[in-house]
Amino acid sequence: MYYSQLIVDQIKYYTLLSSIYIPVLWAIISGVKLLFDKKQFFLFALFVNIAFVYFMTFKRYYEQFDVYSTLFPIQAFAVLASFPLFYLYILNVTSAKDLLLRNVAPHFALPIIWGISLFILMYNSMNSHERFLFISEHVYTESIDILKFKIGYFLYRGGKYVYIFQSAVYLYLIIKLYKENNIKTNEIFSNSEGVNLAWLRYIGLAFIFVFIFNLIMHGLKLNYISTHHYLVIVSYIVFSSFFMLLGLLSIKQKNIYNQIAINYEDKKEEQNGKELNIHLINKYLNDQKPYLNPEYNIYNMCSEFNINRTYISNIINRDYGINFKTLINSHRIDDAKQMIALIHRQKKSIVLNKIAKDVGFNSYATFLRVFKQIEGVSPSEYIDNL
Repeated sequence: MYYSQLIVDQIKYYTLLSSIYIPVLWAIISGVKLLFDKKQFFLFALFVNIAFVYFMTFKRYYEQFDVYSTLFPIQAFAVLASFPLFYLYILNVTSAKDLLLRNVAPHFALPIIWGISLFILMYNSMNSHERFLFISEHVYTESIDILKFKIGYFLYRGGKYVYIFQSAVYLYLIIKLYKENNIKTNEIFSNSEGVNLAWLRYIGLAFIFVFIFNLIMHGLKLNYISTHHYLVIVSYIVFSSFFMLLGLLSIKQKNIYNQIAINYEDKKEEQNGKELNIHLINKYLNDQKPYLNPEYNIYNMCSEFNINRTYISNIINRDYGINFKTLINSHRIDDAKQMIALIHRQKKSIVLNKIAKDVGFNSYATFLRVFKQIEGVSPSEYIDNL
């Protein structure tokens, strides 16, 4: 019995430590990337924030209340800042322009209010001994006669419920942002790889488990959680795994927009004295075939015609009845069909993988999917019907 309990204690110890070290690892990596890419700021801040939160959790579980009581107001801020930081990272990556203070500040209103409230309460009305008592004893129960401890308890419990509600709200906002980004990228990019944030689907699935265990861990009282080691172990394995997955997937995310994109988002609707129309776009695409470049996007077209992105998007949507991505892919499929017909007449072997690459697709799987979507049959079936 003694040895089994010792093993459980060791597992709990290293599980809690892993929840600190994993965010620290990704904070270091994203911090290095931040030196070259300021869009990494919110990701870096998120991992630093999470590492601090779990550092404080470790101190609490092992009753190092001197440190925990001193930094508790910062902990209250950090916990409530976690989901806003993740949301702002996604928002920043999917925005052509840098986020302004007015975009960022509202998301930190609740964390700041909670942190300042606890700071004023603990450092204005409690001495160091009372802060220690509050964190080590009174935060566990509401049956306290002293008003300042009772207020502190309700702030603490209220913060937990706010955190649970907040996680649901930001999950909704992230899903909404993901869907909006998919619509927007179809108007801008000819290939979706690296810009459609497909990895967020995996994060969303993983987040369901995090949300469930957050409900459990923040809904129960501390004195109950502290005596149920297996609950702590499983919960923090889930949390550590989530942040490992988040680090692995998010750190590889490239910036969707560059300075050229920003320039043509802001540019006025003008086009060197002549009106842009569908015929000019068709002539440009047929003559120059810019779509053979897999990285071709609407901003390249903006540069060609010296006009802003919204104006071109509106022309394509109005006159073609499709978005930019579908327009470009239809030209690629037309070229692919011509190449297939030519090779078939020459009675040579048709290598679809090479054709897909030659006409501008950066993924063979995407070529197969788009070909069938446009032609109604797979490339192999199309060849058989020649």
